[in-house]
Amino acid sequence: MKVQPLTLSTLLLQAVKLIVREGASLEDIKAILCNPSIYDTITSDGCEDFSDFQVIIDSCFLIGGYVDNKIVALACYYPFRDGLKYHPNVLPRYRAKYASKFVEQSLKRTQPIYVEIPEIYKHVISFAKKYGFKLVEINKDAHKKNNSVCDTNIMRL
Repeated sequence: MKVQPLTLSTLLLQAVKLIVREGASLEDIKAILCNPSIYDTITSDGCEDFSDFQVIIDSCFLIGGYVDNKIVALACYYPFRDGLKYHPNVLPRYRAKYASKFVEQSLKRTQPIYVEIPEIYKHVISFAKKYGFKLVEINKDAHKKNNSVCDTNIMRL
C-alpha cells in the first residue's frame, strides 16, 4: 500500500471540518437564527418570541457553515448602501473552534461589506475590528434591548 505524504493542505483539511457553502434550507436557517442565544442577540425589545419567528429571505443571500453535515453557522447578506450588510451567526458551542474560520471564508466578496453592531456588544465590535472593519457611522439610540436604548455602530470593510 502506497502512503501519501502529509502536506500542509492535507493537514489543514483534516484539522478543519468546517464546510462553507452558499445557501441554506429554511430548517437550517431557523436552527441558527432561532437558537435562544442568537435570537436574543439579534432582536430588539418588542420582537415576537422565536417560536413565532418568520424567516424572510427574499432580499438576502445566505452562506451556511456545516460540521458533519449539521449547520453550525449562517451568514446573511442584505443590500445596503453601495454594498452588502453582513451578519454572521455561529452557534455558541461552535464559536471557539469555528467562528474565525467561518468569518474568514464567508467574507470573501468583491463589493463593500457592512456590519451593524449595537454598542452593548463590545466583544462583537472587537471581533469585527480584527477582520478590518472600520467605523463609518454611529446611529444614536438606534437599538432597544432590555429596556435600555443604545447606539448602533455601522462599520465597513
